[in-house]
Amino acid sequence: MREYFRPYSLVIELDSATASGVTLVDTAGGALKCNYISVECSSAGTDDYFRVMIEPTGLTTPVANTTTAALSEGLDTSAAVCGYADQNDGRVVEFLLSDKDRADTITIQQSGTAVGKYFITYGQVQTGNPLRDGERPIGN
Repeated sequence: MREYFRPYSLVIELDSATASGVTLVDTAGGALKCNYISVECSSAGTDDYFRVMIEPTGLTTPVANTTTAALSEGLDTSAAVCGYADQNDGRVVEFLLSDKDRADTITIQQSGTAVGKYFITYGQVQTGNPLRDGERPIGN
């Protein structure tokens, strides 16, 4: 079984501990519902940490089964109930959602005020159809 992935990417900078919403867009600028999202941070404040959150709206996973452990430490908890936090030293926060779950907006919040540069890779991972392989042009 093969999987296909059409990646998109964004780079943003944050310089405060305020939560910042990021819309994941396609090449035409429209919101793109994604099942794969990866965020990496490069920051001068490597002792700081960041979290990436997905709104539960549109997720088929029951909200009752989500955890709120990453929403502690005095950060704003109104943004979402799904989240993950890690240090700002080049580590990656990654979401690989089930095939039915999609998100087109994420929220990023860092714990400090050092400038953080966030590299966001996102898109749709889909399972390929091996029966269609014979229909693909093979070139000359």
